[in-house]
Amino acid sequence: MLENHLEAKYKIYTGTSLDYVALMNNTTYIRQETLKHFPSARFMDFGRVKQYSFAGISGDDWIQKHTEKFQQNLEEYQRSSWNEMLGLLKLDNNNSNESMANDVAFESMKEKLKLFNVQFEEMCCTQSKWFACNETRRKIIVSIENMLLPAYGSFVGRLQDVLGKAAYDYIQYGMLDIIARLNRLFLGSKRMHR
Repeated sequence: MLENHLEAKYKIYTGTSLDYVALMNNTTYIRQETLKHFPSARFMDFGRVKQYSFAGISGDDWIQKHTEKFQQNLEEYQRSSWNEMLGLLKLDNNNSNESMANDVAFESMKEKLKLFNVQFEEMCCTQSKWFACNETRRKIIVSIENMLLPAYGSFVGRLQDVLGKAAYDYIQYGMLDIIARLNRLFLGSKRMHR
């Protein structure tokens, strides 16, 4: 019954980032409600579902379907929220004249970093106002960290290679700042402070 009600609600979503967060919350809610009614399912890890007594109650297909649905929505959320920002962190390696390449690379990287800073700030301000239950929130933040931190670290490292210590004049966020900002996402009405 609950699943049918939420399935009907799925059809009203239009594919925005917030929609995917809501869908992940719904999937988590179904899991939590199932655990309330079937305590023997407590040993099930929703992210890595295996054969448990719960499988016999609801069926392996049900478990797999909801695990896949959560993962699909997480991937769609990442695409709709973070892909453009990740694109800014891609490094250009097209120039052959090294001196000119460094000048062009510096200007390009400076502009990309400036855009990244603006978009990251806007994204964090917006998504910190959204709410996700703790389990969903944790999974989303870990997935963002796993894709964003390596790309940002590589980009900042390259900028430091090009500019040396002068790179710090352009770097607004250190890695710990990025992590701290991400950890304030999806808290709902609590405001994000710098």
